Amino acid sequence: MLRVWLVVFAVGLLPRADASTWDTWGEYATRLEPLEPTPMGDGHVGVVKSGDTVQLRVPVPQGHLLGYWLSLGNVVAYTGKGTSYQLVLRRDAPDGPVIYEGPTLASGEQFNADNREVKDITAHVTAEDQRKGSLDVWATAKVVGDDWTIYRHNPQGREVVAFAAVASAELEAKLAAAKSLAQLGVAIIPMPQEVKVGEGQLRLSPTPRIVLGSGADEQDAFAAQDLAEQIAAKTAAKPVVVREKPPAGHIVIRAAKAGELGPPGVPGQYALKVAADAGVEIIAADAAGRFYGAQTLAQLIADEKTDPRPQVPALTIRDWPAFPVRSFQYDIARGNTVDVEFCKHVIRDLARYKLNDILFYLEDDFRFTKYPFTGRPGTFTPEKAKVLSDYARQYHMTLTPQFEALGHASALLSHPELADLREAGNSWVFCTSNPRTWEFLGDVFAELAACFPNSPYLHVGADEFEGAFGLCDQCKTKSVGALYVEHMTRLNDICRSLDRTMLFWPSHGGPTPDLSYMTLSNAAAMPHDCIPTEWIYHGPPSYPEIAQYQEAGFRDVWVCPAVNDWFMVWPDYPTSFRGIRGFYRAGAARKVGGACTTTWGLMRGSLFETSWLGLCYAAECGWSLGSTSVSDFERRFAASWLGVRGEGSEQLVADTLAEPVPSTGPAARWRDYSALSNLLLTPLKDTQRQYALKDPTMVASAPALVDAADAALGRLKALESAALRGKDTLAASRTCLGMIRLAGLKLQALDGASRRYSEASRAQSPADAGKALREAAEGLAPLGAEYDGLAQGLDYAVAHWGASDEDLKAIQNQAAEVKDLTAKLGALADDVAAGRAAQLPPAEQLGLQRGVYTRIAQWAPAHCSEEGFEIRADLTGKVKPGESATVEFEYTSGAHALRISRVALLVNGQEVAVDEHDGITGASNQGNRYHVTAPKEVAPDAEIEVVASARSWGGNDSAGTIWLARDE
Repeated sequence: MLRVWLVVFAVGLLPRADASTWDTWGEYATRLEPLEPTPMGDGHVGVVKSGDTVQLRVPVPQGHLLGYWLSLGNVVAYTGKGTSYQLVLRRDAPDGPVIYEGPTLASGEQFNADNREVKDITAHVTAEDQRKGSLDVWATAKVVGDDWTIYRHNPQGREVVAFAAVASAELEAKLAAAKSLAQLGVAIIPMPQEVKVGEGQLRLSPTPRIVLGSGADEQDAFAAQDLAEQIAAKTAAKPVVVREKPPAGHIVIRAAKAGELGPPGVPGQYALKVAADAGVEIIAADAAGRFYGAQTLAQLIADEKTDPRPQVPALTIRDWPAFPVRSFQYDIARGNTVDVEFCKHVIRDLARYKLNDILFYLEDDFRFTKYPFTGRPGTFTPEKAKVLSDYARQYHMTLTPQFEALGHASALLSHPELADLREAGNSWVFCTSNPRTWEFLGDVFAELAACFPNSPYLHVGADEFEGAFGLCDQCKTKSVGALYVEHMTRLNDICRSLDRTMLFWPSHGGPTPDLSYMTLSNAAAMPHDCIPTEWIYHGPPSYPEIAQYQEAGFRDVWVCPAVNDWFMVWPDYPTSFRGIRGFYRAGAARKVGGACTTTWGLMRGSLFETSWLGLCYAAECGWSLGSTSVSDFERRFAASWLGVRGEGSEQLVADTLAEPVPSTGPAARWRDYSALSNLLLTPLKDTQRQYALKDPTMVASAPALVDAADAALGRLKALESAALRGKDTLAASRTCLGMIRLAGLKLQALDGASRRYSEASRAQSPADAGKALREAAEGLAPLGAEYDGLAQGLDYAVAHWGASDEDLKAIQNQAAEVKDLTAKLGALADDVAAGRAAQLPPAEQLGLQRGVYTRIAQWAPAHCSEEGFEIRADLTGKVKPGESATVEFEYTSGAHALRISRVALLVNGQEVAVDEHDGITGASNQGNRYHVTAPKEVAPDAEIEVVASARSWGGNDSAGTIWLARDE
């Protein structure tokens, strides 16, 4: 008997209220090239002021229009230095009706990223537009502190593109099948390729037999036993695995006969037949297919813990994967540990969603037998690798080791025993010309091949090496291209000698043209029996790189998007979903053999358990290319992963696990989760200076951030109360939402304490000063308990999920900072009120300074030189006669640091003051503030300039900002 609650899920096929119809119809859309007067050609149209418009014209097809979208990734911030950006589209005229109004975003980077999302204007396309065949759109941006521009349409570069989906018989048939499954409450991940829904339900026996057909081997027996355990966990039935002729109403696992499956020769495919009066058949030509069919059946059985007779809807499924290899990368090299039981959970659950490979990313993360000094505590050992490989084999999962064998070598080459392998003394890159490099790499890959025996691949890393490559005297005797080819050829030879196919990350942009895109530029000389794993994470409209690698002659290419979760407190799911779906569909169209969704940098607030939504979506797209809306996937995720069913479950997942910070309103500026992580983990004493003073809008929007986190925590509580499983995912979400909330509370508390401290320093009486200091201490005190609670959540993550303990230590250190500062302020309040303290310590010493920071200059890779260069900034009108100027250097991006040796103040070209000391800004900051004072006799109209002597360190890939600081 159908339960009433099942019917509510028909709505899951429709986009949720705040989602684009692209999620539903996008895969059926046709690309439409723009028409003049859309700007055509190269480059951009130049500076466009806030509120000014640019006209675009796009074609509109006839027929039953299901969806219409614009892709305007070519609309960008002009400098990116503004504080507010919003895209607005109007139709028919510059002041015509608004057809799209985007979110107000706090940075040019966010604005550019948001514009890469297709804009849904379906509701604004009229029958008259279809009759006319075109639509005129006026684009504008409302910008504060910057301008904007639009790149001209160029099919080989930036593009103005429209997409339209028109109804067809094939489309309507697919949607009808999906709607039928939703009405039945079916929550299968990944969605099968072909489904025919029958009539009625099969009620299994209280002791259903899972019957192994003739010829079944131990792999089939394992699949049957795994299915039995899943049924028993979800219902009151007690399945048994047998080898006998079954009576009606039981489950049979058997080999396929001719014509029962889908496309011939596709490994892993299966058919599943459920008849209300006959029972279940799981049919496949191979053991993997029978295992996957069993996983689909397990998901068809709803959670009914008290029901001894589980129900299964009558249906027929034929199903097969889009890619032979469906992988995900697990980055364990950023402070994570290899917890065997947690890794078994990852293997087991991803295999149940039909992934068949895990790519483990290793730097100094394996204890090699010949090199026992290698391997961080808690990471891979040969014993762990063998245990997990054997475990994975049962689930038709291979474990593939990835060992960085060109760049990203600092963690490994920091060992003094390997110092001679460093390129020109730089531990980032192996020296290609050193014979001991090849002895070492031969040894480690041989051991990895032996310890991960069930994979046909070895991944050698090999990206982001360019800036430190080919610098020693011996390497410089060859061109960088020849040197790169030599290195990759020798790595490929090692892999071939171990009977493995080499996977590698291809080279992307480097510091110079010669050091950029080296794989493609040297492809003719490269070995071609290896596989580039192309990495593109931002979800662009198209992926021409796939064809480029295929045309270069490589035996295959894998498509590798990402769950964008690296070094940040929450994954960027809109970008992740777009990138996974788009890259996988582009790869399937080119018939590539592998699809691998990556995770990176599981630290600085990032926890593996908050990535499951993205990993399950990767499983969905790797098998069936994301054939339903994201909203419907979120409904199925709620039911399958969490055991949460009911009206609105997909919305709870969307608003709580996918996008907890809203896209509009004052909290929207905090959807830059990387900035949130940096703020959270910055020591208290540096927070005011690095954040609040440089961007006062952060403090202004902090209450909205706290409110957004509180609202998400409320929704999370609803999920927790309804969830039957996935408890760790929800616990991790609670910890990460706590981090988001704490970042806002931290800003507010420090702002309040700094205000009170400033009042105390200006107070006219000891009593008033003591009162202000006491209020500062009272405002900070509750923050200590917040830190302690968050530390408990992170401690659990370290102990149970292999999470990095660096975040835990940072939070524990800040908890101690809060308590210490609170105690200091309390003691100062007592001393001042009692007349025992005549003068307060400088606010900067306590991290409670107030003031104004002004951006005066920037540096970028194009300016950098390891030999030294100058950075100049005009301070005319910014520094008064006799005033001290504090100049601060702040690294913002790039692989390399900046060293500063000298800052001079010039008046009318003459040096009048200098601060000379060694400073650095990069991964850490030391001595990066310089103080110079303008003479009192400087004329009001004098030209004042500051000149810094600096050099990049380790390469020229460095960028940052120079600030003029004035404390209050």
